[in-house]
Amino acid sequence: MLNSLLAGKCCSNCEIPGWSYDGPTGPSTWPGQTGQNQSPIDLCNEHAKGQPDVISFDYQPVVLDLFNNGRTIQVNAGGHFQLNHEPFKLLQFHFHTPSEHAIKGIRHPLEMHLVHQHADCRLAVVGVFFVEGEANAELEKIWNCIPPEGKQYQTKDVLINPARLLPTNLTRYQYYGSLTMPPCTEGVLWTVLDEPLTVSSEQIKAFQSLFSFDNARDLQKTNGRVIRHGR
Repeated sequence: MLNSLLAGKCCSNCEIPGWSYDGPTGPSTWPGQTGQNQSPIDLCNEHAKGQPDVISFDYQPVVLDLFNNGRTIQVNAGGHFQLNHEPFKLLQFHFHTPSEHAIKGIRHPLEMHLVHQHADCRLAVVGVFFVEGEANAELEKIWNCIPPEGKQYQTKDVLINPARLLPTNLTRYQYYGSLTMPPCTEGVLWTVLDEPLTVSSEQIKAFQSLFSFDNARDLQKTNGRVIRHGR
């Protein structure tokens, strides 16, 4: 997920160097993961207590601007996510395979993270699951333009609308966790939507073929955290 909020500062594109998903710089060596509220976690109704915060989305089409950082594909975007009527700006969204969050132990083939930031630097991330089924037309626009590792792709010819990458059913889990990449900063409000979207098997394989590793962090302990669930 977004490498940001370093040293308590707002930062939309800060990088922690020298980490990976495997080998000697793999997850066991990541800095900042000593807290008790780390992400991702296994979500399930049995542990859900209370009603989630009120949410709404105000996303608009933007020209496609994406970056292959060697660990995921990041799409720079705009628009806002309203959380209890407070606006959080959409900074970017990116993808993980398999899904980082699980529901009752089940991880889906793909998960998208929409990363938002409040004016006071608070982060709110929305997670969307994808399952194998019909091809996703909006996702295909991104997949068709993925640049080589370390390269950015910008075009005025392709518009991407994050609103088309949201399910119609906004039933959701909410909990406080962390970034799922270094620096693993805590205090992130996670909203993980129940209803998955579909992607074709070819689209799943196309993303998986980009990397020689799974770019999903292991599940972390819940440690008694409150997980809210509802519509």
